[in-house]
Amino acid sequence: MATHAKHIEQGDIDFEFGETSDDEFKAVFLAFEKMKNNLRALKTEREYFEKYRTEMLRGVSHDIRSPLTSIKGYTEGLRDGIANTDEKREKYYRAILTRTADLERLTDSLSELIRLESPDFSYHFEKTDLCSFIYGFADSSTLYCEENSTSIDIHAGETIFVSVDRNEMQRVLTNLLENSIKHGKADNTHITITAERCEDTAVISFSDNGVGVPEEQLKMIFESFFRGDDSRTRPESGSGLGLAVVRHIITAHSGTVSAISDDGLEIRIILPLWSDDNEKNTDS
Repeated sequence: MATHAKHIEQGDIDFEFGETSDDEFKAVFLAFEKMKNNLRALKTEREYFEKYRTEMLRGVSHDIRSPLTSIKGYTEGLRDGIANTDEKREKYYRAILTRTADLERLTDSLSELIRLESPDFSYHFEKTDLCSFIYGFADSSTLYCEENSTSIDIHAGETIFVSVDRNEMQRVLTNLLENSIKHGKADNTHITITAERCEDTAVISFSDNGVGVPEEQLKMIFESFFRGDDSRTRPESGSGLGLAVVRHIITAHSGTVSAISDDGLEIRIILPLWSDDNEKNTDS
């Protein structure tokens, strides 16, 4: 027994206890085994978050460096007189403003993800008619869509009640809209949103006519800072955090989110329907 305790003291949680026929010792062995398994779980969790933290820092570093390099280059061009006409100077100023906006979006998305992951953050769930909510979102996005040559079709006829945090669900749809516009057709992005009841769930489909995503990358697009190798070199393609935020919010709603690529990209969200039990716990 002292040997087993020494293993744990030294951080060795992969050893085997073996068996004993002594009932008294068997109970102690089982307690040690449970402790060992708990320690192993904690170690796995720590390793996961360490990897997550490393990937997060790597992504932030990459995504900050790209626009900063552009801003520095254009500023030096202005200082050194390379932009020697009003037209060139105006082009450089616009480029600096664009890259500054990229940095703003990155910090906003990062702040949002950190906020959602905070143990102090709580959702406010309300009984909501999903179809009316989607129509309201589309109405509020009219100007943004017009500015980006984007049209939205909605297929959501029946009343479907779900329990959602309306502010966060608004953010989900906004992130999906921005993602479709970034990767859609520049002069004609078309988005279709459907909502339907499927047994005891509500299914939202958010699809576009954009470039889609390679099959092998579909499971990774909800990871922080993942954008695929081709788009990753283009700072205007976004921070790669938008879909990570979507997954985080949907998971907190006891739902699931997945992606399908077929003549564009379809994001499919499944949420549980509203039930009377939701009345008992509207905040979490």
